[in-house]
Amino acid sequence: MSNRKKKTPSRDTLSVYKNILSFTKYLQSEGYKVSKTKVYNDRDSGLLEVQDDGSILFEDAQLYMEFLGKLHTESNQLSEIMQQIREKELELLDIKVLTIKSQLSG
Repeated sequence: MSNRKKKTPSRDTLSVYKNILSFTKYLQSEGYKVSKTKVYNDRDSGLLEVQDDGSILFEDAQLYMEFLGKLHTESNQLSEIMQQIREKELELLDIKVLTIKSQLSG
């Protein structure tokens, strides 16, 4: 995901999403990389509270978007750590190659 300002739905205009599909479309329009299947799965696992009529209340939508934001942050942090690990592994390989070359020529 790119750096973007997260917009929060207005309590006046979007106090309730009609259903998961309309909520998913809203999330996608705001730059969240989620599928309808993911949102349904998150509902089934209890990460997203959905009303008996299928609607989603403003506060439940907010909590879910905060959860998605944390996932994005953790994913970025993990990517940065993995990149650092790859860089260190390359440095170690360079040292090993230099050591072997030195032993062979010496």
